[in-house]
Amino acid sequence: MGRKRKPTKLKLLHGEDDKRRLNEFEPQPPPGQPPMPDTLDEVGRAKWVDLCDTLESFGLLSRVAHHSLELYCHTYANYLTALQACNRYGYVFAERGDSKTDLRRNPYALEMHQARKELMNLQAEWGLTPSSAARLVVPGDANLTEFERLLA
Repeated sequence: MGRKRKPTKLKLLHGEDDKRRLNEFEPQPPPGQPPMPDTLDEVGRAKWVDLCDTLESFGLLSRVAHHSLELYCHTYANYLTALQACNRYGYVFAERGDSKTDLRRNPYALEMHQARKELMNLQAEWGLTPSSAARLVVPGDANLTEFERLLA
């Protein structure tokens, strides 16, 4: 099966210039911001706006991205809810047994860690992790030195 293919736009932002490695027949979804779903809570709606603005500035946003964005925003809201619960109740709690006290992991801590993993995977899909952002090359960036332009 191998690695997942990287979208052509993301390859270009990473500085790929080998034409043989670019898919010239890749479908081009219509650009633009997809409509915000009604299922998002307040936190999810704020994240939707922020994420759409970021992806649009990279030229990666399309009208067909709504499912992936919605999933990210729901997961982000779940992460924050679980984080707040852990901050309030702790990551572990004491549970009294027959003759001793056992420490148990807070179920919210499990949820928080799972959501964090999912968020990192979704960010990597969009090229939004720190390591992938460091590899992005914005065409025509006036802040690049001559040496950086040669490397790009």
